[in-house]
Amino acid sequence: MAGNKLSFIIPAKNEAKLIGGIIKEISKLKPFEIIVVDNGSRDNTKEIVKQLGGRVIEYPYPLGRNVPRAIGAYYAKGDILLFIDGDQVITSDKLKPFIQAIEEGADVTLNDFRYVLKQKRSPHCTAVARKGLNLFLNKEEHDIDSYVSIPHAMNRKALETIGWWNLSETGVAIAKTFMSDLKAESPIAINVLRKNARRPGARIRAKTSPFAITHDEILGDHVLGLHYLIEQKGNRGGFLDDRNVEISTVNKEPPTPGKTRCKRSAVIVTTKGRGKSVPSLISRLETAKVNEIVIVTDHTKDSFSEMKKNNKVKVIKISGSEGTYYERFIAVQHVRGENVLFLDGDFLLSTREINRFYKAVEGNTDLALNDKGYLLGHYPMSSKTSIHYCLNILMKKPDLLNFSLTEYPHALSRRVLDHHQPEDLLKPPVAYVKAILSNFTISAPQRIKTCEEDVKCDEIFLGDHLEAINLLIENTHEKGGFSDGKKFEAINELRRKEEENESP
Repeated sequence: MAGNKLSFIIPAKNEAKLIGGIIKEISKLKPFEIIVVDNGSRDNTKEIVKQLGGRVIEYPYPLGRNVPRAIGAYYAKGDILLFIDGDQVITSDKLKPFIQAIEEGADVTLNDFRYVLKQKRSPHCTAVARKGLNLFLNKEEHDIDSYVSIPHAMNRKALETIGWWNLSETGVAIAKTFMSDLKAESPIAINVLRKNARRPGARIRAKTSPFAITHDEILGDHVLGLHYLIEQKGNRGGFLDDRNVEISTVNKEPPTPGKTRCKRSAVIVTTKGRGKSVPSLISRLETAKVNEIVIVTDHTKDSFSEMKKNNKVKVIKISGSEGTYYERFIAVQHVRGENVLFLDGDFLLSTREINRFYKAVEGNTDLALNDKGYLLGHYPMSSKTSIHYCLNILMKKPDLLNFSLTEYPHALSRRVLDHHQPEDLLKPPVAYVKAILSNFTISAPQRIKTCEEDVKCDEIFLGDHLEAINLLIENTHEKGGFSDGKKFEAINELRRKEEENESP
C-alpha cells in the first residue's frame, strides 16, 4: 500500500484450523512479508504457513504472552509492522485503516476500545488497569487503548523508539509510546474479546491472586509500565505536590497524665466548603455518644465561636495554604479517641449512619470506608472512579471496588493511627496501601452519597495514587507481586546477537 513495505507479525500455537484463512485474508493487502512466530505447536501450523508463502520463526516451546510479537518485530524488515493473532480471522477491510492512518502521518495505530467501558456491565480488571495506566501517563483521551489488544500497527520510527524487545511488556511499550513524541491514533474498533475469553489462561485462577492467570500477568505488565514511568519521572510521575508542611515542627499532642483515651472521637473538616452541616453534625455526634469533636477550618471568620463553649469541641484554624489533606494531618495529632470518624462539614449524616462507621472499627475493622460502589454503575466510568478501582485491583483487593481513604466519611481504629505516622494522612492513598500491606482489615459499612465525582483527576490526586503504587512496588517487585509466565531467554539471546553485530 502506497509504496510502503508491510510486515505482518502473527504469534501462533496450534492454529492449523485458522492460520490458512488468516494468511489468505491478509494477502489481499499485498504484504511485503508474513512472519509467523510458532511457539510450541504440535499440529501442522508451520507447514500451512510455509505452503502459503509465510516465514516461520520456530520455537519448540510456548514463549508466553507478547514475547512472540517482540521476536517477530526483531526479524521484520517492513516500513510498517501490523500485529495480529493466529486464533481469529480479521478481514482485510478492517485491517486497512490501521495501515492507512500510519501512511497519513500516525506512528502507532491501536484498536479503539473506548466502547468497552461504556457498556452497562461491571468493568473488567484489565480494562480498569489499562485506563489507569493511560491516566497516569496523562493520556486520558486514549481511554483503555493499548498494545494488549490486536490489531495494532507501528512504523519503523515507533519500533526504534519503543525498542522491539519492549513489545513483550505491553505496559512499558505503551508508556514509552505516550511519553515520547510518537503520534498514536485508534482508527477503528474491532471486537476481539470473545475469542480471548475462551483461552485457558483466562479461566484458570493464578496461585497467589484473585485473578485468572492471563489477567494476573496483564496486570503485572501494567504495574511494570507504571514502574517505568516512576523510574523516568520520580515516584509521583512528575505530578505536582502542593504540601507546604514542615513535618518535624508538628508533634502529637501528649495525652493528659493519668487520663485514659476516650472511646469515640470525630474530626469535622470544613475547608473549601461552608461547613453548613456542622451544628447538626455535632448534635448527632453527641447523640451517638462521641466524646471528642475536633473541627478543622480555614474560614477567616470565627463561624464556630459558639461551639467553642461546648467542652467536647475543639476548633483548629488553618490558613488553607498548607496543601491538600493538611486538615487530616493536623487533626489526628489532637484526637485521643480509640476510634476516629472523619467527616465533611458540608454533608449531614444521621445518627444511625454515624454509629455504623463507629461499630465497624469497634469490631474487627480497622478502616471503615464510604461505600461508593454505586459509581461503578455510571457509564462511562469517571477517571476518579477508575483510579480508585485501579488501586484496589493492583493491591489484589478487587472486592473493595472503588472504596478509598480519600473519600469522606471514613473511620480509623486506634490500631491504624498508632501504626501510621501523622504525615501518612497527608497522602491518603499511601496510608491506604500501607494499611493493606500491614494486613489491616477494611470494610465499607455504609453508603453515603456525597457528591458525584469530577470527570478529570487533578495532579495531586494522580501523584498521590502513583506514590501509593510505588509503595506497593517497593514492598513486592517491579510487577507489584503479579505473575509473569514469559520466557525471556529467546529475547535475551536475540539482544546479545544484535549487540554483537553492532560491535566494531
